Amino acid sequence: MYRRVLGVDVLVLDDFGLVPLSTRGAEDLYEIIRERYEQKPIIVTSNRAPEEWVDVFGNYLMASAALDRLTHHAHFIEMKGQSYRQRQRRVTTGSSIFKKEEDRQPESLEESISHERHNQQMEENTKGGDM
Repeated sequence: MYRRVLGVDVLVLDDFGLVPLSTRGAEDLYEIIRERYEQKPIIVTSNRAPEEWVDVFGNYLMASAALDRLTHHAHFIEMKGQSYRQRQRRVTTGSSIFKKEEDRQPESLEESISHERHNQQMEENTKGGDM
């Protein structure tokens, strides 16, 4: 199984961090990240901020080393707002599971991507002005 995971063209870790990893699971995941580093891409989706990954790995040093490799050449897309499933539920049933719906205004994927591109452009402009 380990060799198959290393061999796939793109590895996707979806909903990473929903539950903490076992010690063995954390070690295995770190080894996969280490082996794929700068060789093959990994896509990670998570509801957890990177700062919370220590809790998932259960080991500060291992979480730090994994994040260092994952973020070295990374592109981040942060999406805010209500999930697509909740948005669909509201359309079909007229209700939401959230108590304060006004606090959960959804952004479209296009708005999120546009916002990310704007932030990257601003960062590039700032860096370019310092040289």
